[in-house]
Parts: sequence; C-alpha cells; structure tokens
Amino acid sequence: MPDQARAGSRQWPYFLAIAIALTAGISRLPWHMDEYVMYHTLACWNPTQQLNSFREACPGNLTQLWEATYYRAYAYIGITSSLLMAPFHALWPSLAMNTWVGIAWTALSGLGLTKSLKLQRAYLGAIFLYFPISYSIIHDGGPIRASFAAICWLPYLLERLISDRSKVRKLMIWLLTLALWLICIEDKPFFLYLVPGSYIFSASCLLLNLDQARSKRRAGLLMTLVFSVNSIFSIILLYLMRANGEPYLMYLRSNSPEWSQRISELGTSLRFFLDWPFFASRITEYSKLSLAGSVATFIVLCTIVWALRHCPQQREARNSQFLALIACFTYWFFSWIAGGKFHHHFVFAQLPLLAIVMVSIQQGSQKTRSTLVMLLSMASVLSLAAVLVAPKIWYASSNTNALVRETLSNTQEKTIINSSNWGLYYAYSLADNNGHSLVWADTIETMNKLEKTARDKQSTIIHFCWNCEQSLLAEGYPNSKLTLIDENKSHWKSYKVKPY
Repeated sequence: MPDQARAGSRQWPYFLAIAIALTAGISRLPWHMDEYVMYHTLACWNPTQQLNSFREACPGNLTQLWEATYYRAYAYIGITSSLLMAPFHALWPSLAMNTWVGIAWTALSGLGLTKSLKLQRAYLGAIFLYFPISYSIIHDGGPIRASFAAICWLPYLLERLISDRSKVRKLMIWLLTLALWLICIEDKPFFLYLVPGSYIFSASCLLLNLDQARSKRRAGLLMTLVFSVNSIFSIILLYLMRANGEPYLMYLRSNSPEWSQRISELGTSLRFFLDWPFFASRITEYSKLSLAGSVATFIVLCTIVWALRHCPQQREARNSQFLALIACFTYWFFSWIAGGKFHHHFVFAQLPLLAIVMVSIQQGSQKTRSTLVMLLSMASVLSLAAVLVAPKIWYASSNTNALVRETLSNTQEKTIINSSNWGLYYAYSLADNNGHSLVWADTIETMNKLEKTARDKQSTIIHFCWNCEQSLLAEGYPNSKLTLIDENKSHWKSYKVKPY
C-alpha cells in the first residue's frame, strides 16, 4: 500500500496539469440549448418570464403529489435540478455559472468513485482525463449530474452499510441511499433504467473491497434488498405523482418512443462505446470531424485493452473486472431500451470502463501506470481537438452568442424577445437579458398573439430566427414594421418588430 501511495503522489502532478488543461478546453466548447432545459422551472420563477404563454410556457408541466403542487422543468424532467442550481444562480445569474457547477459535480463524482474503489485521492483527477464523462457532466444535456454522482457514491455507501455494526447507523445509511434514489428519480425517471447496471457495477466495486466469502454473500443479499426496496419506493413515487391529471408513471409510459425508433437508433448508440468525439455530436457536424477523431477512437480501444491485459492477476480483481464489463453493457442496453440516443444517455456505460482504468493505474506496475496515463491523456486530448476543429452545428452557442449579446446590448425598455427557432430559449430564459421578457412564439398564430400583446403593452419585439425571410415574418406580424438589425455567417438574424 505505501508503494501505491507513493505512485499516486508521483502521478498527481500529471493528473492535475492535464486535467486542468482538458477541463479548460471542454469548458470553452459551445453549448446547446438542452444544457439548460432542466433549469426551466428556475427560469420561470423570474417574473419577466411569465409573459411566455406560448411554446414551453411559464409555468408549465403541473405536477401534483398529494396536496402539494409544483411545476416540472420539462415533460420528463422534474424540479430537482432547478432547486440545486438556484443558490448558485442567485450568486451569479450568468450562463457561465452552469459550467462551473458542472466542474464541481465532476469533482464530486470523481471523489465518490475513488472512495467506492478505495483508490488514493490523487486519482480523483482521472475522471477529468476521461473525455466522455467530463464532457457529459460539464455540458450536461440530461440532466445526469445528480444521477451520475449518486451512482459513483453508491458502492461506498453500500460498503459502509454492510460493514457498520450499529443498527442505527445502518438505518441512516439506507435512508440516505433511498433519499438519493428518490431525488434522482424526481430529477429524471430515466434513472430507473440505470438500476440494473448500477447493481452490477456496485457488485464489481464491493468485490474488490470485501475479503471473506461470507461477507460477500451477506453483501450480495443486503445489496439486493436495498436495490429492491429503493426501486419499489421509486415506482410508488412515480405512481403517486400526477402529471396532466394522470399518474406520472402512466404519463411517461404513454410518451415513450416506439420500438421502430429505438431500432433505428441502434447503430448510433453503439458508437458511444469507443467513439469519444461522438459524445459532442450535438454541437458538431460530425461527418466533417478531422482525422484526430479516428485516431482518438483507436487510442481509446488501446487504452481499454491495455487496462484489461495489465489488471492485477488476483482472482477478485479479475472477477471485479468481468462484472464491470457486464455493467458497461447493461448500462448501454437499458439506455437503448429506454429510447436513449444522445451522449447523456450512454455516458453511464463509460463509468465501469473508467473504474477498470483507474484500478489498473493504481495497482499496476510503473510501466502500466505510465502507459495508461499517457494513453488516457492522448485519447482525451485528441477527442477534444477533434471537437474543437470540427464545424459547429447551426444552433451551437458559438453561432448565436455574439449576435444575441450585441443585439440585446442596444435594446430599450419594454422590449420583448422572441427566440422563434430552436437553440436559444432554454438558455437565455435563464439569463438576465437586461430585464426583458423572453418568449418562444414559433408559429404564425402565436406570433399574431405576441404582436397583439406587444401592442397592448406598447412594447417592441426583438425577433431572433435562423435562416428566415422577412417576407415570411410579415405573416406573423402583419400590423408591424419589420427592420433587419443584424445577420451572422451562420444565418442567424435579428429583427426589430414595432407594432403600429
């Protein structure tokens, strides 16, 4: 153990330097609008946002639990993320705060993983070196932050539950796991699909930490009981919650994707195993990714194979490794069954692979440690480089920020902002916007209503749209004067709409 501690100390400067560089690079990547969808309830608490009675109206998605009522952020996203973000948003109501909070969640997940695997704290930085996970948490399009952190800490809590002799503390630890479970379920019911993979992943971690066969059998029984009881409580919660007048569980079932859609996404979902640059496909024109993307994918494969071949030879370590691989496939399979098709659905399958790499780095020989750190760093650096140089999709923030900020800097009082195309609303509804209301009127009918509202309030409308023509906008604002304010190279335009 002392040799491992000294090895961790020697690796720490490399982890720290590369992790900081990668985190800075990932933080600079453009965001897409869905990274803010989970905070829509928080945005709607702003009185100026009550004007949006159109698409994604404020408030919307009424939820009832017994006598209590509140509003979810989206059809299948709860209020949890808004509550967790609220204190940080109060300190600094900037879109950049989401990035800093994402970095904190990544560190919290990494700390939980090191405790669950009983690794040196110096290896906390490994989670920042693992591009799919650090990108997916910092640029969370899920939400996944609470769920990912909870899963990372769960094996540690289960180990404490098994080893603690105090019945009171056992009860308190179980209640903590149940609370985390219910919080994650409320945040996004997708968490239920992660339960099978989390069960196997937790077993793989406990296999490393428990020595006696009797302890392992007892741990298996207790872990099965915890997962079963917590899952039952979660399903009961979803059934008791009411969405649009029916049980939330039934509402979710009626809105689940068809099997034909799931099958059509099968090929895409498989790419999330090893194609790390593909995790940023929502902001890039992926077909135009550079050679760096292909090289990064090859290095990822080398990293996993090297970690598997050079894992410690003890029976427990090999069995744990085997369970981790099963957990990886299980996470992927149930994410696909759930209808997942984006990086925030399949990033959980990367967690067991990261665990394999981290254990091999700490317990392997000096050559194994050096090789894995080098491969992991190269894979992440090349993945980040591939995403940085790839052309960005039209709705990425790199194509919208400058136009929006420049336009809003010259607005007057009593201005209403209409983000009529996908790409702006969720993010900028959370921003200050100089105190102006932001709405999402994207049809002729809703724009007609918005024009009437603006006339009644003696307000001017700033209309943002992508690749739109003024002649078509005239149908939405038939009794207004339209003036083109600005247009950028990505065909985003801003118009000033002044009702007669």
